[in-house]
Amino acid sequence: MVINMRLPKKLLALLVAAMCAVLAAGGCNPQKTPDYGINPVALSVNGVDITLFDFDRFYTTNEKYYYLTHGAVDAQEYFETVLDEVVRYGVALSKAQELNIQLTAEDEDEVQNELQTQCDLTFEKYSKTLADNSTASAAPALDSKTVEAAFREDKGYSFAEYRGFLARFLRNKKIISKLYEQITADVAPDEEEIIAYIQLNVSEQSLDSFSTFVTRYNSFVNEKGDVPFFVPEDCFTVDQLLLQYSSDESESTAEPDASGTLPAYTFDTASVTASEIDSILSVGVSYDDFIDLIARYGNDENMQGDVFLRWGYLIHNTLFEDYEKPLLIGAYYAHGIEQLPPELSNKNTSSQYFETTDGKRIVKITAKGSIRYVVENRSLAKGPMPYVEGDEVWNLSYDGALAAASDIEYDDQFEVWFSEANVTYYYDRFKSNYISPAVPEQK
Repeated sequence: MVINMRLPKKLLALLVAAMCAVLAAGGCNPQKTPDYGINPVALSVNGVDITLFDFDRFYTTNEKYYYLTHGAVDAQEYFETVLDEVVRYGVALSKAQELNIQLTAEDEDEVQNELQTQCDLTFEKYSKTLADNSTASAAPALDSKTVEAAFREDKGYSFAEYRGFLARFLRNKKIISKLYEQITADVAPDEEEIIAYIQLNVSEQSLDSFSTFVTRYNSFVNEKGDVPFFVPEDCFTVDQLLLQYSSDESESTAEPDASGTLPAYTFDTASVTASEIDSILSVGVSYDDFIDLIARYGNDENMQGDVFLRWGYLIHNTLFEDYEKPLLIGAYYAHGIEQLPPELSNKNTSSQYFETTDGKRIVKITAKGSIRYVVENRSLAKGPMPYVEGDEVWNLSYDGALAAASDIEYDDQFEVWFSEANVTYYYDRFKSNYISPAVPEQK
């Protein structure tokens, strides 16, 4: 059956449903189904063949597949959703072939790496299934032949054939991603679009709780790609220069940790280093100079990250359980709060103040096991997250605006290709278990 994609969607849906019913009614008897091979063509888009393996990949990896298997989504609706996704895949692949888009050697390496990863995971899955389904007294030898035999019995084709089908699918997906890159190569958001992107996210995040903001902030400073655009409650951030040492009283009695290495500092060496830092701070340093000292002397791994170092630890009265008490004490003193919350009362610490040449307070906190210098990074008032052009918020917003603009450009062109596509469906080659749930049970 050949369908031009100019057909109205409602008519197309009815046509799909009718074909599904025909298949479910007559395709369940294997004696009535011709042998089209182990991986027949399921549909063709502008002459580009999409195989049953390709369809199955989309069918079983859709985000709603879990809900389908638990009866939480309509099987017919799910089938039509996947079918539309597969057709769009075919349209994009057809356009990529028309434009003669080719993979580079680097692209091929990426495909091979992904192929190996997925094949390994599939092999492990079948190995585990065999082991779980076997009794201790009659467990099969889980060698590669045993696993591959189980795979063939389940899928109807060998593991080597699976690898070939998957390699083709992954290459095609990579080609489509290169099509996207080619179509959107000249897209570049301007300042107005970036600001609009920021304002949209500010509006959306303004409804979030503070705990959601904390999660997003931690993802942001750890360079996971998230951006906190809205601050739900007043808070602030701090940087620390940490000298964490063995609790032993001297270098000679320091004990190695579980890995067999001595701590970066002992009491003696930390004291010597702290004296050096005190001398530098007493002469006078700027905030930026102090940040350089953190990189030079500190042994806080978090403060070694570029973004974390520029933004610091988030401090709020709901986060006391997240940090060591000496850091919190130093943070509140650095923020200018002399009367500490009751939760932070600690007689086993001592403090000393320094001031940077640009007016920031540095607080030295000495406690058992550590000497640390804490300085306020920034104060965050409830409302939109402050940003300046070129900082992390701006740059990640540029990336977000670029992605949005690129999607619009690609989608606009894609809809033209989609409306002009000629699609041939080979429904008689589909396995009946894809669509039989959509047909009412006969009484």
